[in-house]
Amino acid sequence: MRLRRSRLDRLEDDVLNESRPLAPILRQVIALGGHAHSEQLRTWALRELQGYEGTDVPIPDYRRISAPLVMDGFAGRFQFREQPVSMFDQRFLAAFSGISPHFRPRRHRMTAPGYRTEMTVRFVIWDQITGAAGRSTTA
Repeated sequence: MRLRRSRLDRLEDDVLNESRPLAPILRQVIALGGHAHSEQLRTWALRELQGYEGTDVPIPDYRRISAPLVMDGFAGRFQFREQPVSMFDQRFLAAFSGISPHFRPRRHRMTAPGYRTEMTVRFVIWDQITGAAGRSTTA
C-alpha cells in the first residue's frame, strides 16, 4: 500500500508544480489507472494526451474556450483597435483567407510580364471555378 501512496504523492507534486509538462503527468495517470484497474481513468488520460479528434467521444466542455474575436486595423484614414468581429465577419474571413492568396502571387519574385501572365491564368481558373465569366455585370 505504501508504494501506491508514494506514486500518488509524486503525481500530486507533479500536478501542483506548474513548471512540469503535462504529457508526463498524463502518462503517470494512465499507469495509475492500470494499477487501480480503472479503465475509465486510463481512457480519460489517454484522450487528454492524444486528443479527441478522430474518436466518437465529444470534446469535453472544459476543453472549449470561448473568447471574443477582436481585430485592429485601418479603414481609410481611421484606425480602429479591439473591435469585435461578428460571426458573419468570421465566416467571411475564413473563406477570404483561402481565396486571397490565389490573387496575391509573390510578385517581388516575378518580372512584370510574368506577373501579368500569372494573374491572367489565375483569373481564368477563378472564372472556371465560380462561373463568373458567364454572368452579366449589370444589375
